Order: sequence, then C-alpha cells, then structure tokens
Amino acid sequence: MADQSTNFETLQLHAGATPDPTTNSRAVPIYATTSYTFNDSAHGARLFGLKEFGNIYSRIMNPTVDVFEKRIAALEGGVAALAASSGQAAQFIAISALAHAGDNIVSTSNLYGGTYNQFKVFFARLGIDTKFVDGDKPEDIAAAIDDKTKAVYVESIGNPKYNIPDLEAIANVAHEKGVPLVVDNTFGAGGYFIRPIEHGADIVVHSATKWIGGHGTTIGGVVVDSGKFDWGKHAARFPQFNDPSPGYHGLKFYETFGPIAFIIRARVEILRDLGATLNPFAAQQLLLGLETLSLRAERHAQNALDLAKWLENHPQVSWVSYPGLESHPYHETAKKYLKRGSGGVLSFGIKGGGEAGSKVVDGFKLISNLANVGDAKTLAIHPWTTTHEQLSDEEKISSGVTEDLIRISVGIEHIDDIIADFDQSSETMRPAVRANALLGLLALLVLPAVASAASLTLYLPSKPNPFGLPPNTHATLSALGSHFSAPLSASNTFVFQNVTPGSYLVDVHCTTDAFSPLRVDIGPDEKAPVQAWETYRGNDWGNKGEAVPVKEGSAGRGIEVRAMGPRNYFVERPKFSVLTILKNPMILMGMVSMGLFIGMPYLMENMDPELRAEFEEHQRKSPVNAVMGGGQAAESPLGNFDMAAYLAGSSKKDSGNAGKGQGAKR
Repeated sequence: MADQSTNFETLQLHAGATPDPTTNSRAVPIYATTSYTFNDSAHGARLFGLKEFGNIYSRIMNPTVDVFEKRIAALEGGVAALAASSGQAAQFIAISALAHAGDNIVSTSNLYGGTYNQFKVFFARLGIDTKFVDGDKPEDIAAAIDDKTKAVYVESIGNPKYNIPDLEAIANVAHEKGVPLVVDNTFGAGGYFIRPIEHGADIVVHSATKWIGGHGTTIGGVVVDSGKFDWGKHAARFPQFNDPSPGYHGLKFYETFGPIAFIIRARVEILRDLGATLNPFAAQQLLLGLETLSLRAERHAQNALDLAKWLENHPQVSWVSYPGLESHPYHETAKKYLKRGSGGVLSFGIKGGGEAGSKVVDGFKLISNLANVGDAKTLAIHPWTTTHEQLSDEEKISSGVTEDLIRISVGIEHIDDIIADFDQSSETMRPAVRANALLGLLALLVLPAVASAASLTLYLPSKPNPFGLPPNTHATLSALGSHFSAPLSASNTFVFQNVTPGSYLVDVHCTTDAFSPLRVDIGPDEKAPVQAWETYRGNDWGNKGEAVPVKEGSAGRGIEVRAMGPRNYFVERPKFSVLTILKNPMILMGMVSMGLFIGMPYLMENMDPELRAEFEEHQRKSPVNAVMGGGQAAESPLGNFDMAAYLAGSSKKDSGNAGKGQGAKR
C-alpha cells in the first residue's frame, strides 16, 4: 500500500521497506555484513552471471542500502537508484557510465565548486572533456553538443547563484541531439522542491549528505535512473549499453535489462571497480533523515524567504539572491518549477566587500561557519575563499561567485533567533563600513559625506542592449574603501540600496557584452538626482566624458547603461583575395599612380603634335612652374625643368636646354 502511494510524505516513511520477516522489526535493520551465503553453487553462478537478482557482496549491494535506494527512487519518480559513498562519487559514477576517453559532456558553468573542479581537472585526466556553457540557455547548450557528447549536466537549483534552468527546454534540445540530461538535484531536497524526472531529466544525482540526511552526520550520494532514455535508439553513441560486455560473457545491458540498463551497468561495472560504496550504517542514518524530510524542507524554505526579505531591507546589505524574491532574475522560472518553496539557501553581499563579509561570518554566535548546506542548523560560508578557492577569479565569476558573496544555508531554528544573530553580528562591522565609506569620499574629494543613504538603479533598455544577458551578469559600484555589488534582476535592472552619497565608478560585468565604465555622482538624499558620465580607467577623475541620460520616471535616481557591443574573444583574420585589394583605398591609389608614372611617357610620345604643342605651352605658362622657378628661371634647376619633355622621353641635356630657352623667353 505504501509503495502505491504518490504522496511524498508517505513515501519518505514507507517506500522500499516492509517489516523484517524474521524478527518482525518495524525499523529497517542495519545489515552489517560483507557477504551473503548462496543456496548452492548454481545459485551463486546465476547471481555472478547477472541471470538472477540477489546479494553477492556489500561492495555492490546491501539490504539496508537497498531500502534507501528504493525509497529515493520512489521520491524522485525513477525506476531504480544506486547509492554511493558521497555526492562526488555519485556524479562520478553517473558520468563514467556514460562517457569514456575521447568523449565530452556539456555542462553549465553555474556549478558547485567541487563539481566544477571534478569536471575541469579530474575528468580531463581521464580523457573526458567538459564543454562549459556560460549560463543555462537551451540554445547555447544545443550549440555545444557534438557527436562526442555523452551527457548534458545542470543543477536544478544552481549553487551559489540559485539560477533555475528551464529543464523542459534543455531536455528537449538534449533529446533532439540524442543525449541524456543529467540533473544534480541536491538543492531540490530529495525531490521535495522539484522532481527533475517529471520535467525531462533522464538521470538525477544527489549529495545525500545535505537535505536527505539533514543533520550533518553522514556523507552519502545517490544516482537515480528515470528509465526513460532509449539506449537502443542511440546505440551508435552509447555502444557500452548495446555491444556485448567483455566482463559478462557478451551480455548486452540494454537488451537484457531494458529501462534499468543504465543503473545496472553503473552498479556491476563502475561501482564494482571503483568501490565508492555506501555502508549500511550510513544508509540507516540517511533513512532516518528521509523520514522527516518534508517537514524540514518546508521550514527551511519558509525561514529562507523570511531571512531574504529581512536582508533586502538591511542598510549594510548591497544585494540578496534568493529565487523566492521578486527581485531575483529567475523568480518566474522558480514559480514554474518550485511548487513547494524556493529552497533553503540564499546569498547576499555585504557593503565593504570580502573583508566586511568575513567580520560578519566571524561574528555569528548561533550560526556556524562551515562548508555544508542542508543541515537542520543554519550555516554560513564565504565561497570565494573556500568552496570555490581552487578556481581562478574568472572561473569564480563565471560560476556566479563574487568576493562579497556570503552563502547562508538556512536552518529550522526559530526565524527570530536567526535574524537576531545576523543583527548582533552586523553590529561588529558597522564602524568599519562607515570608516571605509568616509575614506572613499575624502579620497575622491566628492560630495559631503555627512548625509543620509541613497539608492541607485541602473536600467538596461531593451535596445541597443542584447536580450537575455547571462544570469551571472552583475554591476559594481566602487569608490576607495567602498564596494557595492548588485545582480541582474528579472526586470533588467541593477538596484543598489543604501548607498553613501559620493562619486563612484560603475562597472557592468558581463561575459557576453561589453559596457563602458561610468562615473556616477550620488546626491545626499533621495530628492537629489544622480548624475553620470562615461569614463575610462586611468583617466583623470575630473575629466568627465559624455553625460549619461537619467531614466525617465525614476525621480532622478536611475540611469541607463547601454552595451557597447558583444565581446569578441576571437575575431577571424580576413583571408587574402583580390577583393581585399580592391577594398583598400591606399592600394588603389598606389596602383593608379604607378600606372600613370609608367604609361605617361608612352602617351606623350604618341600624342597628336598639335595637342602636344598645346600641352607644352600650357606647361610653360603654369603658375606652379612659375612659382617653382621663383622668378629666376635661368638659375633655378626647378624652373628649368621641362616636365612635358621629360615625360615624352627627352634626354636630360635636351630637357635642360629646353628649360633655358623657356627661361630666356619668359
């Protein structure tokens, strides 16, 4: 009855388990055993030959682990699952079952730092290339897929910018190319917030360490097979599922196991040889976590939304990123896919950058500073220096990590206590922020510093700006000692709140399009309009460029920023051809001049005598010739020079005599 239910709350308690038939134990027993007896030799042979399902060795399967696998498969809507020793191991098994040396996968760059590093570094050592796509636009993903691509990989809720990819659209482009879609649903909380398989995903992976376990006690991972991808139809791309297996006497996985071919091969070939097995004690801990998952996830999401709204109004917070906020660029997509809440993690930026952020994190008393999410307790971390530390600055930005970003995994404590800890911690860095802001104002010799905080909005008009900038596009507002950052909102704006009056350098950071830096002067209060000018790094600060228009209807508190054009990281050099010669005016002028120089003597020699005499007479009366002669024709070599005779091919001596005659005549 329990396995027939489709309700998450029931499945998390009952799926995959019945009371123990020997002891009638209601709880799932911990089967602490390495191996299992066979009924007879023939029974053992059938198990090893994959002709019969059953337990062989706990490196491959275990009864306690089996219950966990069946329960997760039921919660995610899959046909089967495979548990692993960690989330990293789970995704490694999933990709290794699909791709071999010489193949590639296409992945969004908006990834957890450990995943990004595994794909970029470790898989590269195995000969598996990862083609990172900046953002999660389906058309960009489709363009990156080639004949060697074996998977498309995305996160259901990106970490740490919380982008929500359009799974249905991405699944469509992947399937059109004959490639399975693999989705990391860790932030989807075991299928509570989102079930990717319902939206076209073929394979789902989890770090069960997070919301599934839920208490920070157990490391684990799991792979879920939807059973929907047709391995037979795409046999040329995936021979490992259709060709005879050398390790099992020519067995063909898809022909033998059909919809569960992927998970069976992952178990009996990849997990068997890799050995990244989930032990039964860990499986029992994860099963206990599952029993309260829906209750915890609901509280996580509500607390996260409440905290995000509180942070949005905090005077020392420059921006907040949480899909449940209307200001988030993926808010509409979140409403489509996340029906039970927008997850339990948020990020925000502290004014003053990384140093100020570290003071806030260090000042927490209730909240723990550690590298994990999904715990029942609230956790904080600075990803720039921890989870993404191994990446270059460019890779961090591409992954959505900025220096001022603080990630919060919101727990299930009372929301008032969480907010109180934020409030007391932020008190420790307020003097530093004020001092930094004052230093910036004095150093730049700008507007008076003793004034109330103001707001600024940057507007991106639809034209000439491109439609749909990458989700990691953000703007910064900088002065000496002060730094503000704002993400791109769903309304195509960057909103800076509580900005101290003064002069700032504004930069829009975008990987696809280039924006000119701006100087912005912010008045002392909301009634004073902002002013902005185009500027360039290294210019004299007082040398203002062209004024930037203030946005109409913004009460003077918003300016428009326009893209200069796309960033061309590589421009192909034009190939040489006759057409390139004809397009160059300098080459054309040179060719015409050379033609005249070579052809004029011939033309003069063969000219009609009367016409030639007329030309020579005109040449003698030319004002240019007179000026060059300077009135001293007999003594000036230039005045004695007969151009017509020279061009007609006369000798130097004749030319000189002709010149003397002309000079005497004049």
